[in-house]
Amino acid sequence: MVPVQHLKKARARRSAASVALDADRRGFIDPPVAGKALPLWSTKGVAAVEKLKLIVTAVRDRLMLSRNNRYVGDFASWEDACRCCRQGYGDDVILDKVSAATREVVAGRAGFERDSVLFYHAEYNWPLLTALWRLRAQYHNGIGVLDFGGALGSTYWQNRKMFEGIGRLRWSVVEQPKTVACGQKEFQNEQLVFYESVDECFTREKIDLVFLGSVLNYVPDVQELM
Repeated sequence: MVPVQHLKKARARRSAASVALDADRRGFIDPPVAGKALPLWSTKGVAAVEKLKLIVTAVRDRLMLSRNNRYVGDFASWEDACRCCRQGYGDDVILDKVSAATREVVAGRAGFERDSVLFYHAEYNWPLLTALWRLRAQYHNGIGVLDFGGALGSTYWQNRKMFEGIGRLRWSVVEQPKTVACGQKEFQNEQLVFYESVDECFTREKIDLVFLGSVLNYVPDVQELM
């Protein structure tokens, strides 16, 4: 058997080699560079160094995908930041990916999804489940959860197997209109429901717990929401 770390290193070497080969095919490596050394102060030497920099950058970006992320700012206002973004969470492409991933989860072909990425193993939110079990001891008529920004029920589907022993549970997701429409059409059930606003949710549901899963930094006015 080969240790896992050796396999990872081998894959990284193959990935880097494929980038270098691709660069060679595109003409990033001139025959003189590949065949013999050139003085770095010569015209060809300087050009060769620049081309090698392109190869190093390509290899680095292939092996370190997180470096492709861009972080810009600061912005004077939320509106200024939105104008800089080409797409946001309301984009149809994102909803299509999340809905497709959620269908896989509901069908039992995946354990859960997070931001449209599928996971195939159980991973429960134990702090959340602990809070729900404590509430169960206080509220014998059932528990109501408001999941603000909960997509198509990501956290609900992730932990649904552990909800069986809690008793009556009502999981209300507050989301953007397009997401709510999709949720109501495809994924809503006796436990999981969708609303377009916090006010509508509180009007129709008994809420005992508000769940905010990494969502406050995407809200224009947090103070108003709270």
